[in-house]
Amino acid sequence: MIYKLLRAFLFLLPPETAHQFTIHLLNFLKCFHLNCLIKNKIKRTVIINGIKFENPIGIAAGFDKYADAIDAMAGIGVGFIEIGTFTPKSQTGNPKPRLFRLKKSRALINRMGFNNIGIDHAIKKIQGKNFSIPIGISISKNNDTAYENALEDYLYCLAKAYNYCSYLAVNISCPNVPNPADFWAGKSFAELITAIKAKQLELAEQYKKYIPVFVKLSPDLTEENIKDCAKLINESGIDGVIATNTTTTRPEVVQESDRNEKGGLSGEPLFPLSLQCVKHLRHYLKPELTIIAVGGIHSVASAKAYFEAGAQLIQIYTGLIYEGPGLVKRILKT
Repeated sequence: MIYKLLRAFLFLLPPETAHQFTIHLLNFLKCFHLNCLIKNKIKRTVIINGIKFENPIGIAAGFDKYADAIDAMAGIGVGFIEIGTFTPKSQTGNPKPRLFRLKKSRALINRMGFNNIGIDHAIKKIQGKNFSIPIGISISKNNDTAYENALEDYLYCLAKAYNYCSYLAVNISCPNVPNPADFWAGKSFAELITAIKAKQLELAEQYKKYIPVFVKLSPDLTEENIKDCAKLINESGIDGVIATNTTTTRPEVVQESDRNEKGGLSGEPLFPLSLQCVKHLRHYLKPELTIIAVGGIHSVASAKAYFEAGAQLIQIYTGLIYEGPGLVKRILKT
C-alpha cells in the first residue's frame, strides 16, 4: 500500500526526474537506517562463478548509471547490483526527453544513450569501499568511437574495472547507440570476445584473482543468431551471458501513445522475447556456463519461469518501478 501511494506521486513526475528522486530517497532511507521499512530479509544463498550471493535477485544495469546507489540498493535486500553502463569517457547521452512510461502495459521505452560519468570517475567513486553485496560493472564503447576502434574502448574499461567488481558485463546489445548491429556482422563478435577473454586472463594473472565476464545479448536475435553466438561463447571461454537487453520491437499488447517513441522497450511486453532467448541459450550453451536473466520480471511467475528455463540469477529494473521493492520478497518467499 505504501509503495502504491509513492508510485502515484512518482508517476506525476517526468520519468527521468522520478528516477533521480528515487535514487535520492533510497540513499536517504539508508543513511538514516530506515531501509528496514522496505528491506527483504529472506536469504537464499547461491554461489555462482565463485561469487556468493545472499539471494539470486539483482538490479540490472541502467538503474544506477553513476555508481550512486550501491549501498542503497543493498539496503532493500537484493543479492547484487550491476552498475553502469560505463564508457571510457563521460558522455551526456541522447537529448531529453528520452525515457517514457507505458503505464497500461507496465513498460518503459528508453533511449538514454549511455549517459555516464566515465569509467575512471566511476572507479574513483567505488575504490576502497567495502560493499555488502556483489557488484557487477557494465562496460561499453563511447558513442563517438567508430566500431572498427570499439575493441580498444572495451579493453580499456575492462582493465580499469577488473580489480573493483565481482563480475564484468560486456554490453554489446544496447539499441540506443549508433549501429549496434555492427557487432553481429562478419567476424566482429568473435574477435571481440576472443580479445576480451585474452585480456581477462592477463588481468587475472596480474591481480592474482579471476573475475568472471558475461556478455549481454539482445532479445531481437533470431534462434540462428543465438546458436551462432552460443557456439562462439562456448569456444571462447567467456563465463556466460546476460539475457537480455531491451527490444526495438513493439509487441501488439503495447497500445499506448508513446509506443512509437524510438528506443528500447522493457517491462512486461519484453518477457516472452527474453524468456525465449534464455531457453535457446540454455539449449545451445555448455551446461556449466552462467545465464543471468533479465527482461519483464514483474511477478513470482515470471521469475520462476526464468529459473525453470535454466537461468541461475535474475535481474529486475522496470518491474521494480511498477511493483516496488516488495517484489524481491515475494519472489524469494516461493
